[in-house]
Amino acid sequence: MSYGFLAAILLGSIFPLWWCFIIASGTASTIDAATLREAYPMVPDFVALAAKYDPIGKFHNPYLNTCLLTA
Repeated sequence: MSYGFLAAILLGSIFPLWWCFIIASGTASTIDAATLREAYPMVPDFVALAAKYDPIGKFHNPYLNTCLLTA
């Protein structure tokens, strides 16, 4: 695995989204799924990465399940 690829993901437009989850822990955000997906066009990429690297959902939380990982 290339660490450059990982850095590009973390420092790209997914990084602010991920940082928000770490800080807010899903409790302080009132953004709904449609607004979140519109604001962050790379959400489908994040969902694909989550499915690939966390298939059993060990690192999921209620906010991720509600706002991002829904169909």
